[in-house]
Amino acid sequence: MRFTRVSELFVDNSAIHGMGCFTQVRIEKGERFKFYVLPLEKPHAFPHHAFPFDEHHSCVVLSEFSYCNHSITPNFEMVDMNKVERSITFEALRDIPEYSELTIEYK
Repeated sequence: MRFTRVSELFVDNSAIHGMGCFTQVRIEKGERFKFYVLPLEKPHAFPHHAFPFDEHHSCVVLSEFSYCNHSITPNFEMVDMNKVERSITFEALRDIPEYSELTIEYK
């Protein structure tokens, strides 16, 4: 299983909303991204870039991936949250062409 390197991501203007996260390379279905996170005591501190972490905290992904916009047909989904390691792993739901915007479903 290939883990895509964070250096292959970039932030740019999004046709979906504001800024978005994009890939410089083609990503194959099943590829995974593992990101470290910063837990926050105030979940509302970064409302557009935070993920639920536990009942009292949210967290921010420490990479360009934090700029992923919402889609009802996302190309990535969260598959693991490791609270000890403070990381989140996402997996590609389908093949994604280079220079495409990466999206997730906000749940």
